[in-house]
Amino acid sequence: MQRVVKLSAAAAAVDSPLLFPRWQGEIEQHLRASGIPSAVLHPTSYMTNLLAGAEAVKNTRKLFAPAGGAQISMIHPSDVGAAAAVALTEDGHEGETYVLSGPEAITYEQVARDLSEATGRAIEFVDVPDEAARQVLLDDGVPEVVADLIVQLFGALRDGIAAETTDTVRRLTGREPRSFAEFAREHAASFGAAEPAAVGEAPTLDRA
Repeated sequence: MQRVVKLSAAAAAVDSPLLFPRWQGEIEQHLRASGIPSAVLHPTSYMTNLLAGAEAVKNTRKLFAPAGGAQISMIHPSDVGAAAAVALTEDGHEGETYVLSGPEAITYEQVARDLSEATGRAIEFVDVPDEAARQVLLDDGVPEVVADLIVQLFGALRDGIAAETTDTVRRLTGREPRSFAEFAREHAASFGAAEPAAVGEAPTLDRA
C-alpha cells in the first residue's frame, strides 16, 4: 500500500501559540482531510540543533542558550529516520501519530557535561536571558520573525514541550534510541575535541 509519512513537530496543533508547531498542525489537518493513507511523526527536539552553536562552543568552551533548567528528551535524527522507514515500508501504521524521543530528558547542563566528556575540554553551560538571546540572533543577521520564534521555542522547552519520553523508537525499530552522549562522541570534532591522547596515555579533561 502506498502511504505518506509526515515528519511533523513536537506538540503540533492548529491552535498552538507557537508558529512552527501551528504550521505543522495545519499541514497535518490538510493531510488527514485528503484521505491519503498516512502516519505522522512527532519528534521532540533534534540533537543536531546543538550543531548551530558548535563553533561558539569550540571557540569559547561555553554553551550559550536561554534554556534554563528545561528537561528535553532530545532525539538523534538517525532514530527519526529509522522510525520513518518502518512506518513507510510496513503495514499497520496508517492513521497513527508517533511521538519520538531520545532515551531520557536532559538539561543543557547535562549536554555541557556530555560535550566535556566527548571533547576532553571543560565546557560550561551559560543560561542566557531571552532578550539577550534575541539580540544576539539579530546581531548575527537572523530575521526578526525567526529570532522571535527561536526565543519562543526555548520558552516552550522550559515549559516542558519536549520533556516527554516514549518507547516508540524501540517499538518501531527494535532498538533503543541513541543517547546524547553517543551524539556528542560522534560530533566531538565539531565542538573542538582535544588532540587524541598518545598510545598508553590516559585522556584528561583540559580545563585551560
